[in-house]
Amino acid sequence: MYACLIFLWQFTDWTESAQYLYAPQMQTAFATTFKWTLLAPTIALMILRMLHLISSFQLTDQKERNIPYFLTVIAYLVWCNQLTTNPIPHEWLLLAAGGTSALIFVAFINRFWLISAHATGVGAWMGSVLTYALAFTNIPWGMLILTAIVSIVVMAARVRLQRHSCEQVLAGWFIGLACTTLPVLIYVTTI
Repeated sequence: MYACLIFLWQFTDWTESAQYLYAPQMQTAFATTFKWTLLAPTIALMILRMLHLISSFQLTDQKERNIPYFLTVIAYLVWCNQLTTNPIPHEWLLLAAGGTSALIFVAFINRFWLISAHATGVGAWMGSVLTYALAFTNIPWGMLILTAIVSIVVMAARVRLQRHSCEQVLAGWFIGLACTTLPVLIYVTTI
């Protein structure tokens, strides 16, 4: 959600005419994103914890991650579906689909090998910033640097806390980056 807020704030042309034309769509898209990517998964985790289907919110047991991942994937699919009803730029919808694809890959891989969902998230954020640069031919250096710093801090923290190995963190980051960058890159090069 923080990445979404920063991304929308940084890259939206807030001229008076743009505010008039896009403000309702932006508000609806943000509310939809908040509801399905933060609120719904959080409520699902709380219910799973109350039902003792997970032992902690940290999900340290790899086997306990299957149900939360499944429910989060469902929430993200609903999110993407609801975004299609909102007249937002195609690139944003492709980023949402890419983020959802990354989540599906991580959920599948997690069944066999522990992978960092945190690193996937910051990789997807980096992919979002890069695709903005590709789609609008404007390189947001400040945002690229901020995203790189946050990515490094998050990935180093996951390794330092011994939640993941370097390989698991890097694999997650590259999945997030690839899943958000490739759809927009293909779209931009084919139009």
